[in-house]
Parts: sequence; C-alpha cells; structure tokens
Amino acid sequence: MSFSSILSELRIPRTFTDDALYRSFAAMNWSRLKLMRDVSPRTLKHELVNGPTFTGNAATRFGNLCHTVALEVDKVTTRYRLAVETNKRTKAYRQEVADAEADGVELVTHDDMVAAQRMALSYHAGIESLASCYSSMELEGTELGMAAEVAAGDGRVVLKGKYDALYRTDRGLLMVDYKTTASPLADRSLQTIIGQRGYHIQLAMYRLLYRYLNREHGETPIDLAWVFVSTTAPHEYVAVVASDSMSDVADHELEQLLERYEHCLRTDVWPGIHPVTTLDLLPWHQPSSMDRPVDAPNPLPF
Repeated sequence: MSFSSILSELRIPRTFTDDALYRSFAAMNWSRLKLMRDVSPRTLKHELVNGPTFTGNAATRFGNLCHTVALEVDKVTTRYRLAVETNKRTKAYRQEVADAEADGVELVTHDDMVAAQRMALSYHAGIESLASCYSSMELEGTELGMAAEVAAGDGRVVLKGKYDALYRTDRGLLMVDYKTTASPLADRSLQTIIGQRGYHIQLAMYRLLYRYLNREHGETPIDLAWVFVSTTAPHEYVAVVASDSMSDVADHELEQLLERYEHCLRTDVWPGIHPVTTLDLLPWHQPSSMDRPVDAPNPLPF
C-alpha cells in the first residue's frame, strides 16, 4: 500500500485540548510504535496487555517539566509544586513527594525549575533562529492532541499524537518538536540521535495525523524541525530542519511500521526478537593498544 493511499483512507478524526482525555483515548501512540520498532512486536503486545513496564525516570520527568515551562507555562502551577527541602535524600523531601502525589501534582526542586526556565529561553531562541530562515513565520498552535483511524496493510489502525508547535510560514507549515539532550550538539551526534530514536518517524506520524485533520490545507508542504537544547549549562541549542530526503525516509519507515502493526493486530501473531544473530565490529572500530606485541615500545610518557 502506498503512503498516499494511507492518507486518502483516514477517517474518524478528532482533536484533544484536555490532557486526561487524550491520555485515556485508546490508540497507538509513538512511544508504543517505537517499542515495536526498537524491540519487538512481542514486547509491544506484552505492554498492551499488561500496561507499560517503563513509567519514566528522572530524565523523562525533567523533560516533561521543560516542555511544560516552554510550551504550556499556564499549566506549570497546576502540574508542579516547588519543594521546600532541597536535599532529595532526606525524609522530609520524601514526605513532600508523597504529599504532592496525593494532591495530584509533581514535586520539583528549585534548581530543576530554574534550569527548565533557562532551557525554555534557549528553546525560544531556537524558534527565532528557525524564523530567520523564512520570510514570515506565525504560530498556529502548541501541544495539540490528534487522533485518527488510518488504513494500513489490509486493515486499519488508530493512531494518536501531540505535536509541540506548528507554524505557518511563507513556504507552507513548519512542525517543530522540542528535544532536551545531554548529548553533544554536533551534527553527527544529532544525526545519530534522530535516526536511532526515530524522531523523524515520530514527526512524520504527527504530520500524517495533521494532514487529515486539516484537509483544507490540501498538499501544503509541512516541514519538520527540532530544537535541541542541552541539559548542561549554559543550555546551548541547535535548530535542525529535516532535509527532503530525511522526510521521505520518515514517511517510508512510518508506512512500514503501520503495516507491520496492522498485520500483528489482524493475525494476532507478535514475533519476538530473533534468538540468534551474527555480528561484526562497527566500521569505525580500530584495534586497541592491547593488540600491540608485548615487546612493543610503550607510547605513553610513563
């Protein structure tokens, strides 16, 4: 099935402005589709039946805080509470965490909140850098949840996704995702991060949902971009725009993932990881110093 035929067969669309309603809506999201891509359909089936085995860690919780501060600042006080105790190892801090959870909010330290605010400034500076690439760029919306039923393979699958920000430019539309990272912001590092974590496929899925929900835009080009902000002070940023070739690869990989997921649903066959594999070293691997003959001169100055 071609990607254009998937687009033409979308139906029952909806959008969400309520976070709780979006989270409770039964549909395949990127996190779970990525689980099938990175691990196996069998692992995905286990999560669908038993619930998620990974519910987040300190890095994901900090990332969520950063997104809220940068994109939904009006919701900061309803989602978070500043801790009075600064030492996370104390009994007093653990009690504050428990009290916050009982009240339905998350406890954050002053240092984390300050870092999130500074990173938000870097994110918006990244948006300004992107805007300099266009003659005009106006915000269309932020944090909009979307869902639709998509034709894939020999059947249909229901998808949902939430983009961070969408802009209208003189060349069409620009969909932007905010990413926090502890990795270097060099081009090669960012290429690796995008490819390994499937960020290009993630945005392609959001673009697919958006196209159907806004058919009045027709074939309006939708560029894909990210603003990567370092979690390490001074929180530098890099704005990355997907090339046309990356965008095409993203669409193709998304199509393949949807077809595979649909096949698993229809046949109730969820393959696991292949138990045997043959590996070679990566091309960049070089023999280590341990490969030198024992009588070779020591190159070190001690």
